[in-house]
Amino acid sequence: TRLLTSVRYRLGLVQRGEALRLARRGRFHDAQWAFARASGLTPDSDDSWTGLAQYLEAKGGLSLKIAALQASLGRGGGRHAQSALLVAMIRADRAAEAIALTESISDPDAALSAAMDIAAAGHHAQAERFARWSTVLAPKRADAWFQLGSVYAGLSRYDDAVAALE
Repeated sequence: TRLLTSVRYRLGLVQRGEALRLARRGRFHDAQWAFARASGLTPDSDDSWTGLAQYLEAKGGLSLKIAALQASLGRGGGRHAQSALLVAMIRADRAAEAIALTESISDPDAALSAAMDIAAAGHHAQAERFARWSTVLAPKRADAWFQLGSVYAGLSRYDDAVAALE
């Protein structure tokens, strides 16, 4: 059993290394498949793309993470990958690009998830746009309005926060 565990661990390291090499060559879809195999994740899933992105940031930097997450859009990367992309863009001083993507989000859950993740990363000014967009997409959802109020509170705009919560 120990031998099998050791072999699986070493195989995982080799496959993750292959994923990094593929990503550095711009072959993100192939890299995601290698990472998914190494990690026991379903290929072309939101988890495999976000896992790959975290791994690439640790090994290759933020720009490699952003490139992988951009490749994930339309290839199995769901709202978590999209949200991770927006947070990474903001962290890389590419907030204008992230904000430009706001209205391309048609899923209220994705907009709300982005607002929550961006605010949690401490970027309340950028999170405001996504929180407001989530209330446009789903005006009757209390959690969207709560998130908008929370973002306003993070910006010390307490009158706006109260208004959003009423």
